[in-house]
Amino acid sequence: MITHLLVFLLALLGFQLLARQQHQAPRSRKPTLFWLGWFSLLVGLAAAIWIWGVELGLTLGLGHLSAGAGSVFLFRIWRQRGAF
Repeated sequence: MITHLLVFLLALLGFQLLARQQHQAPRSRKPTLFWLGWFSLLVGLAAAIWIWGVELGLTLGLGHLSAGAGSVFLFRIWRQRGAF
């Protein structure tokens, strides 16, 4: 259970950093946020593969990546509409 949470939080962090880099960051911080976002996504996928093996790790890792992307997308829409 805790490993699922770890991989999901790394995916969530990575997509949040990439979204912030795209829209809100000053020009000097954009490359840093870009590389940190991608590093977080790759570490999460590598952790899933290391914990569960190649076949199951890729499946679960990509599933957590999809859930993280959807969560960041929905949260940003929700926040933009003034609900938060």
